[in-house]
Amino acid sequence: MSLSLTLAIAASVLIGSSEALVGQFVRSNRSEVVTATFFLVGVLVMALLLMVVPSEWRTGDVLLGGISGFFNGLALILLYRSYELIPVGLGSPMVGVQSAAWPVVFAVVIGGEVLGWLTTVGILLGVVALVLVSFDPQPSPDMKRGLALALSAGALFGIMITLIVKTSEASGIWPMVPQRAVAFGVAAIFAKRTGPNVLPVPGSRLKILSIGTLGSLGAAAYIVAAQKGSVSEVAVAGAQFPAVAVALSYVLFRVKIRWWQVVGLLASLVAVSLIAIG
Repeated sequence: MSLSLTLAIAASVLIGSSEALVGQFVRSNRSEVVTATFFLVGVLVMALLLMVVPSEWRTGDVLLGGISGFFNGLALILLYRSYELIPVGLGSPMVGVQSAAWPVVFAVVIGGEVLGWLTTVGILLGVVALVLVSFDPQPSPDMKRGLALALSAGALFGIMITLIVKTSEASGIWPMVPQRAVAFGVAAIFAKRTGPNVLPVPGSRLKILSIGTLGSLGAAAYIVAAQKGSVSEVAVAGAQFPAVAVALSYVLFRVKIRWWQVVGLLASLVAVSLIAIG
């Protein structure tokens, strides 16, 4: 297995863990506050990673990171708001599908990337896996609004990822520092406009800090993976985080999981294996 694919899988595990936790905490804390704290922690994590991950300042890549941060901030605000209305197991996969689809379409159609047949089958199966994991027929009075928020968040995440994966390998983690800083600014503005505080109150800080740390480490693994390997392969492997979120939600919080979601989880594993072989 290549280093880039290993990092993409690590990104899925870390981001999925963060998603599983945030689904439990966002309903007891304002989503804008959770989002702002998430990105503030991200700035600190990325700054520390600059000390251990070879990274070179490249103005173009840093600017690209800052631009992507605007979309990232808006996307996470919408996603965390959707989690107040619908389960993580329904909202997260909608983001995962678009996070996989947008970069793949760009890489193949615009970038001219050529995929082997095993890799192609793995990518298609990965998208099917995300759909299976996301399907939840349980009605909710706020279902339509939650779905609309999650779909909008997914589109913004897709744009953000398409931008950030264009950064050079030499820049390493540097583009992620302004990305997190700009995203924090966006989230802080929303938090201030919707309530009295930007950061969480005592008692919930450690939980939200853990969410931000896991998510930021996952994002760092993802960007390095995309810089080193095939964008299409990394995009799909790195977008399997909803499967991790659903599985962990069941294990840790006993959130109900249905048979087709189990099939989706297994399909996700097969999809990543095919991408690795291809």
